[in-house]
Amino acid sequence: MPDLDRAVEAQLEHFHPSTAPAFDALLGRRRRQDVRHRALGAAAAVALGATALGVGPALLGRAAPDERPAAPVPAVGAPAPDLWPSSLAGSWRVSGAGEGPDAVLRLSPGHVTLSRPCGDMSGGWSAGPDGLFVGRIDGADGACVRGEPAGGSFPGSWLGDVAGFRTDGERHVLLDAQDRPVVTLLPLDEAQASFSRRSRSADWAALDAVPVVPGPGLQPVAPGQLPGLWVPQGGSRLTPGFLRFSGDRSWKASGGCVTLRGRWSAGEQGRIETVGPSVVPAVGCFHPSEVADGLLRADRLALDGDVLVLLDTAGSPTGRLERAAEQ
Repeated sequence: MPDLDRAVEAQLEHFHPSTAPAFDALLGRRRRQDVRHRALGAAAAVALGATALGVGPALLGRAAPDERPAAPVPAVGAPAPDLWPSSLAGSWRVSGAGEGPDAVLRLSPGHVTLSRPCGDMSGGWSAGPDGLFVGRIDGADGACVRGEPAGGSFPGSWLGDVAGFRTDGERHVLLDAQDRPVVTLLPLDEAQASFSRRSRSADWAALDAVPVVPGPGLQPVAPGQLPGLWVPQGGSRLTPGFLRFSGDRSWKASGGCVTLRGRWSAGEQGRIETVGPSVVPAVGCFHPSEVADGLLRADRLALDGDVLVLLDTAGSPTGRLERAAEQ
């Protein structure tokens, strides 16, 4: 049976701490990062609690309610409206990747559910207003994985191949890193075509925020420059931590207490979208990695000399890393 230990990742998006109203534009931008990393402080505790209670992956993945955002009015110089992440809102019939005619993909802010006749599979996703997309399925009802060969592909693993999206009329095409179609998302009914143009939540509006370009003195990172091992600038053995980007668009980070995993997609001008984490709990460890937290809040990456700078939507640094030799 495929490894389901990471199913707890799908639960991270169910924790919604109280947030203040959007009093200004900056607070609205911050909600974009909140969609992806809220509840990181409780992640390890969730994993330990689930283990102690004997809750399996099949019970952790549950469908999130549909949210109905309206497409924003693009600002001058903003991406085309068909690339807004909010256009992906709702439930879609999946065509391709070996999925049957009853497969339905539901997308709400930060959470994805793939429904099949056998049950539901769940995970996380993120997208940007430039057509970047990243996602993964980590949890599943037992009936959907029963009988799968050991070491086989996890059901719905095709979502991990998606690196971008494009809109074709009423349909959305999810693309791999070479811009080849992975699946097509089709409206479930006539009402679905205008579904994303209805009411709009703050979380969806935050996903549509356009990150600022890195400032003077910073060189945007190209995707090919990311793979390898990075450690916090000025770190020491007393404060362990690392971030490893792999060529298959997966990442792994640790602060010495807990190991977190996810996926990434990168584009032009240092743009990056990330999803994660999966949690490997350690006894007595309840704190996620600060390195991973900085990555999940980042929307652009740039180089300051040899230092990798992680920047949020507003252009503020969320971390500074140095390349390290692989061990």
